[in-house]
Amino acid sequence: MTAPHATADKPPMPAPLVPAEREPQSPPSAGAPDDPYLATILAAARDPGTDVAKLKELMAMKKEADADRASLAFAEAFTELQPDLPVIDRKGRIVVYSRALRERAEKEGPQVFEGHEPQQKTPYAQIDDILEAIREPLHKHGFSLRFEHHSQPVGDSFRIVTTAILRHRQGHQEKASSPPLQHDSTGSKNPVQAVGSALTYGRRYALMAVVPIVSHAPQDADDDGRAAGSALIDNDQTIQMQQMLEETKSDLSIFFDTLGTTGFNDMTVKQWKRGMALLQEKQRRAAKKAAKP
Repeated sequence: MTAPHATADKPPMPAPLVPAEREPQSPPSAGAPDDPYLATILAAARDPGTDVAKLKELMAMKKEADADRASLAFAEAFTELQPDLPVIDRKGRIVVYSRALRERAEKEGPQVFEGHEPQQKTPYAQIDDILEAIREPLHKHGFSLRFEHHSQPVGDSFRIVTTAILRHRQGHQEKASSPPLQHDSTGSKNPVQAVGSALTYGRRYALMAVVPIVSHAPQDADDDGRAAGSALIDNDQTIQMQQMLEETKSDLSIFFDTLGTTGFNDMTVKQWKRGMALLQEKQRRAAKKAAKP
């Protein structure tokens, strides 16, 4: 018997394809750092022969370079911020003019604003109003603002120092502090209100020192001889008047009503001079009366 004979043999299966050998590929790179200092530090860190002191020196150089870049970014953003800040007019209102008008005023002076209606204004520039008005410009240019308060013991009392800290998103920051302020316990203020009054004044003082807000309000004026009567009294003048008030046993409410002020925090130099003259006259009358037999 013969073996079966296939009448329709299947074609032979092709040999499997063997892929050509490829050059070994390195894993995807994480990307080289753009900072040359960082690239050098990473390369040095991978080298087991790197001296630790040299590595620390490189890190210190990088830190200094970062600080320089952050300072430059702060300065550039600070320049861009200024035209977007509001203005406080002579009536103490926050006014916001158009950007084109503000840019003209930078070159030609504040007289440019005369005769132009502001885009926005508030009845009075309280500290909270100022903070609300500058919130958007600060955010737009990458700034944040915060306050710190510190107390300084003085005898049985204390003084309050407020610091405003303006920080840019690149990391650089600038600070400005108020002078040490005696807490204002005049009038009918309770202890909490007395401290709050000093904090409010301190925040305004520090804010106006660190953020370049143009203010024509009397309470923000510098007493340089041209507007001596409209500037507010300083802390030394406050203490001097407080001592006089205690010595003469004066009624604070009546005294402040006579001067047309609500307390030390809004007392002008002109009011202070008048008040001191009244207290000195009161002292003279008391001394004269005491000298009589």
